[in-house]
Amino acid sequence: MSRYRQIHCLVWNDDKFPFSSDDCKLVFFHVMTTPLSNPIGIFKVSISGLADEMRWPPKRYQKAFREGLANGFWKYDERSMLLLLPNFLKYNPPDNPNVIKSWAGIFNELPLSPLKDEFYFSLEGLLKGFGEGFAKQFTERFTKPARKGMPIQEQEQEQEQEQEQEQEQLKQATPPGGPVDEEPPLPEPEEIFTLPEWIPPKTWEEFQKVRKRKRAACTPYAHKLVVMELIRIRDELHQDPIAVLNKSITSGWSDVYPLKNGNGRSTPDKYAGIREWLTDQEAQGEGARL
Repeated sequence: MSRYRQIHCLVWNDDKFPFSSDDCKLVFFHVMTTPLSNPIGIFKVSISGLADEMRWPPKRYQKAFREGLANGFWKYDERSMLLLLPNFLKYNPPDNPNVIKSWAGIFNELPLSPLKDEFYFSLEGLLKGFGEGFAKQFTERFTKPARKGMPIQEQEQEQEQEQEQEQEQLKQATPPGGPVDEEPPLPEPEEIFTLPEWIPPKTWEEFQKVRKRKRAACTPYAHKLVVMELIRIRDELHQDPIAVLNKSITSGWSDVYPLKNGNGRSTPDKYAGIREWLTDQEAQGEGARL
């Protein structure tokens, strides 16, 4: 059994291969050369087995494998786990009629599949130009399919129809009140806050320390409200939002306020710090009074 594979250098002139992802190209060379393959270009293998051999996570391999499938680099029958390389025989033809004899043993042991039928008729057409000895070995030793198998696309359509019928039967068997063991709905995902790029992480971290000391809310929604106020101050009052944050940090404020400027267009709350201090005192139950 030959352990070498021929790959034409003009593969790089193909209209799809050079533009495929790097992972897809690597999977192409993998399925061509894997020890799990055979010299006829159609073999039984699982995608997970190929991923394991590459030491890749299954999802990564499956993504690249599906890309190659969509580009027509190979065909795959999930039911029989047969993988077919359509152009394999074009670049790896039999050297002599005795090779056909060994190929027949491999072919006849493959599981039934439309891809197996496709391979049979493809090889039959290829050998017509190889001479009588090749054709004779093929006719005598290869088991001819009972009929041409339906294409994989039609097989997938049949599978989809079967699934639709099963779903319809399930609906008819479901009681009016719904299934008895209906699973509870999944909880809604928690709101996520993303710090804008124009706010330095260190400045934001120091501001959050002040808010925590003041026992201010530190939820994603509260953070968004602070950012919205900074945007308003920046766009309407044309003030530097970082300077506003720094002022709140140095003043011990848990919120942000417009900066006081020379023309008096915007004036901060002078008593904001006092009111927050009073609120802290009341929250701690000290009953402080001014």
